[in-house]
Amino acid sequence: MEIFEEVSLCYRDGPKVYVPSGLLHVDKEGKKWLRLRASNVGIAKLILGHLDEFKNLQNPSLAASPQLKVLMDLVKEAVKSVAEGDKSGEEASMFDDSSKEAPHMKPPCWKQLFHDAPETVTIQVGEVQVPVKTPRSLKETDLVIPLEATILTAVCDYIMEDASDCLAKGQKRQYNQTGKYAKKIAKEEAK
Repeated sequence: MEIFEEVSLCYRDGPKVYVPSGLLHVDKEGKKWLRLRASNVGIAKLILGHLDEFKNLQNPSLAASPQLKVLMDLVKEAVKSVAEGDKSGEEASMFDDSSKEAPHMKPPCWKQLFHDAPETVTIQVGEVQVPVKTPRSLKETDLVIPLEATILTAVCDYIMEDASDCLAKGQKRQYNQTGKYAKKIAKEEAK
């Protein structure tokens, strides 16, 4: 006998979305967290699914969302401010980008900041304080937030403030051909 527990979410009377187990995380205390992966179709359907334009999208994604990028920048700033709060005196000036006193000191080493940061940091989203799991590196783009209705609603509302880039048809990454075949094609086109 196998027993499965499924999590389904619905935002603004949109479609009910079953969250895959890969996007759910349970911490040591038993608290559930949701990984907002911008490229996941289910997450895009959760946030954008209530819009009429969503039905015409071929590959829905939140990767182009400027609001999601702002949230990730807030997380990075929160990690940096926590690190600055822990440092004092001469060490704190290392983290100050505007400091001209010690030109030999390097700007913050993000790898070390993320390593030394606490497990969660808090950001302000609208009027809600949102705890966020600290990313493991600067390149990590998933936002990991608690699986709670008020927090999820605040984050989704913030992302919806500017979702026009996510709904644009034909929005794709630019492809640049490289390699020996690209050079061959370029020579043929030049003739």
